[in-house]
Amino acid sequence: MDLPRVVGCLPGARLTERCGPERYRGEMKVRLGPVTVTFVGTAQLTELDPVARSALLKVEGRDKNGRGGAAADMRFVIVPAGTVSQVVVTTQLTLSGAVAQYGRGSAMIVNMSNLLVSEFAANLRVELTSSTFEATLPGSDALAESGARNRPLNPIRLAITLFGQLIARSVRRVLGRRT
Repeated sequence: MDLPRVVGCLPGARLTERCGPERYRGEMKVRLGPVTVTFVGTAQLTELDPVARSALLKVEGRDKNGRGGAAADMRFVIVPAGTVSQVVVTTQLTLSGAVAQYGRGSAMIVNMSNLLVSEFAANLRVELTSSTFEATLPGSDALAESGARNRPLNPIRLAITLFGQLIARSVRRVLGRRT
């Protein structure tokens, strides 16, 4: 697995230093409502199974301003889907400290997570199907490229998505009361 290329697909994330085989330091900026949080930490590929076509990426980080932390296990599995393959990503995310309280009682963190995963999947699809896709050559500057294609999460798209979900919930409530 080419970790710098994969991380380059995650909005707001970038690798800053290689710390060893399949272990990197990096950062990720996420906007949670009115607050922007920058997590600084590590990402390590802890399992790679070519036979099962799966990998496990463990990520840990602390907010630069001390407002909490995040840890995630991301499992990638390549499964056949007709004449092509599909990459299935399962993520277990744990937030701690003040950042875990942002959006408490609302679906803000869930919606943000879903949007991040959706944009990650779209970016990964483009990266894997690109005619310029090539494996990273030893000695190349993959670390510098890890954030080159990476665009921050689009706040307009997020606002439209959240507004649409709010309208859908309201309509369901109104229609549910009539029945």
